[in-house]
This record gives sequence, C-alpha cells and structure tokens, in this order.
Amino acid sequence: MGLLEKLMAATRPEFRQEDLAFDPCHPVFGGPACAVEGCDRPARSNRMCWGHFVRWAHAGRPDLDTFIATTPPGWVDQPLSACAVGGCRYGLDSHGLCQRHWRQWRRSASTEMEAWQTSTAPLPPPSPLPDVCRISYCDLWVRGASVFCTGHDGRWAARGHPDVEEFAASYEEIGPGGSEHIDLRQLSVQLRLEVRYALQCRHDEAAKKIRPAWAQRLVNALADAQVRSLLDEPEEFWKTFHGPTGNSATGWGTFLLGARRRVEELVHGRGWEAEYPRTVWRLRNFGIVHLHTSTITFEKITQPWLRDLAKRWARWRLSGGINAHTVRAGVRMVAFSAFLPAEVTGLAQVDRALLERYLADLHAAMGGRSTQRAHQQPEHLPAHDPGAPPGRDCRATRPSSPRTTPRRHPCCPGPWPSTSWPSWKTPPTSPAGRTPHDG
Repeated sequence: MGLLEKLMAATRPEFRQEDLAFDPCHPVFGGPACAVEGCDRPARSNRMCWGHFVRWAHAGRPDLDTFIATTPPGWVDQPLSACAVGGCRYGLDSHGLCQRHWRQWRRSASTEMEAWQTSTAPLPPPSPLPDVCRISYCDLWVRGASVFCTGHDGRWAARGHPDVEEFAASYEEIGPGGSEHIDLRQLSVQLRLEVRYALQCRHDEAAKKIRPAWAQRLVNALADAQVRSLLDEPEEFWKTFHGPTGNSATGWGTFLLGARRRVEELVHGRGWEAEYPRTVWRLRNFGIVHLHTSTITFEKITQPWLRDLAKRWARWRLSGGINAHTVRAGVRMVAFSAFLPAEVTGLAQVDRALLERYLADLHAAMGGRSTQRAHQQPEHLPAHDPGAPPGRDCRATRPSSPRTTPRRHPCCPGPWPSTSWPSWKTPPTSPAGRTPHDG
C-alpha cells in the first residue's frame, strides 16, 4: 500500500473535506463564545471574535464593555468603514484614512488631522470613479486592479487568492462559525492529505488548540512555497520554515515537524523492525527521547558489513540503557571506513597489521588531538565477528582506563586478549604494578 492509500485509509470522513469547517465551540479548533450576545463565533481577542474585534478597532477602540453591550451580533451585511475624507469611498488604511489620503497627509505640513480632512487640501475623488467591491453588501471602491475593496482584498489574499466568485459567495452564506475553517484546495493532493492527517492527529490528542486562521496562514505559505510533500525535505528544514516572502508565525515549525513525523511513522512504522534497516535511526521510534540527540546516522560508513557491525553495537548499547548521545558519539567508524582498502570485504580480513596501520595513519592525520583518542577507543572499532573463534577480538587498542574492564559485546567471550596491544606501545601498569591483563 502506497503513501496516498495509507493516508486515505487513516483519515476519517470528517477530515477528508477540501474546506474543513469547525464548530465554534470545538475543544481543539474552537474557543469560548464571543462576549457579544447572540454571536456564535469563538472569542479570539479581547473576549470578542475577530469580526467584532476589528469592528471595535475601526470604531476607535471605545470603552470595551459599552461596545460589547451595544454592538449588534450580526456580522454579515455589515459594511466596512470608508475613508474619513468627505466624498472618498476607499477603504481604511491607517488613522481613519485610505492609503491615498494617509500618504498625502504624511507629506503635508499639517499637524491637525481633523482640520486637514475638512479643508480643500485632500485629493478629490478620482475620475472616473472606481468600481465598487464585488461583495454584495460592500459599497467601497475597489483597491487598485483588484475586484475587492481594501479590507476584502486583504482577506482574499490571506485565504490564498481563491476563486473570486467562490470568495464572494462565502460572504453570502457564511455558515456557523464564520471564518473558523481551513481551506486546503490550493495544496497538492499529497500535501493536502498529509495536512488533513496531521490535523486529525492533533484533534485526537486534544493537547493543544489550533486556531483555523493561524492554520490557514500556514496553508497559504505552504502553497506559495510550492511544497509537494512534507517528506520531501528533512526535519531541519521544517523547524525554521517560512513562506517565500519571509512570513512566518510562532508554532509553524513545531506543527510541521510533528506533522512530518506522523506521516513518516504512518509510512514506515516504528520499533526496531522498522528502524534497524534505515541508515538514519529516529530514536523517538524506539521510545527514546533525548534533549540533544534525535537521530543516529550510519550514512558515512560505506561498507555494508562494517555498517551492520556498527548498527549491532549501537543497538546493544541502547538496549543496555546507555545514553543516546553517548551512543551516537560512539559510532565513529567514519575514519576507519574511509581508511579501509577496497579489497577488505569482511571482518575476517581485519587483522592486527591492518589496525596498526590505521592507528598510525590516524595519528599522522590528527596529530595527537583529543579527537584521535576518541577514534581509537576499543568500543569505536569493529566488535567481535560471531564467525571467529572464541576469544578473538579485532579491537587492538587499550582499554579506556587501566583499572577498568572494557564493555564486551555479548558475542565476544573470553578474556581481553593480551595481543590487543600494538607492539610499539607499552601497556600501562596499575598502582600494584600489574597490567590489566595479568591474572
């Protein structure tokens, strides 16, 4: 079963709509009721829904309690405010003026705006007069080349520039909850299914609220960036995602990262059976959560047999409760993998002479730096080959401390071999004058 089939099978019918509408009182996508009596939309700011909040702001932010008690609950067929200059029917831009007159006033030397508005200074209406906004109940002039006024053109852009007629019709039969919906039609088929599935998962978890308006801005940014699938980019890309114009909002990265992980888990599953064959292990699928380590990669170990040994060693350490960051740091086969000649095709061909050449090469390359010691620790070299005789170990470097016994892989029986010291090194002695290999 392919990804699209899995996503379709996992998504319930209520989340398969192209335009997802939510009840205003929905526990995840809704909120408390607007304080204006009779309004069925959720409160989003100052105890009011977005519509009444904008109306309150355009009214000059009067006393909030008085406004809530006196403003009508209806929000359909409520025309937007026009420019304060007499005869101008452009929508508001700033300080009660349209963009045209606001810019003119800023360039003027006048300091009294009200006096300036009633003088002969403001520009007269353009000739011929602009067309009227396409929204049936709005009589404001259109903005530039748009078919909507300033306010409705901004809302049209925020929704991702949907079909003009559909957008205009949405203001005629807005339905309960108003703008509490997420329009996914502008996304590709696969990305649309992935976002639906992620929203369904957030609904089922009911751990955090999602405002549809916030989600709609994210959907618009994904569409503008021409994203085809969340799996097309690595996790690091989604952590700092922003739209092509640099627009972003708090929480986008967290949502997209979680959505990608859910889709990836749906495709590949979780647990050792799903993760072990991968070249990059996602530790969360093992139930391992670490603040600084989320993956262990084996990509740079090019030899399949050596990569398998590294994976076995890492699984053994993780299963033994060793810290994930320590295990990731222990997978240091990269230098050894790059050193190995092409004719070495298995652990049986890794002998003492080869390891001594590797250690000499490592010393010449790293010059005794701390990283050299990290690369030549016994646990960072290949573990015992199950096909080799008991007691044989390919690791040819000393234990990390003369007083400690190295951790040994379960398939590596017998004492630590006395031949594990390079001939050009002298084993350190303990305080009692005995080497780690003395009985």
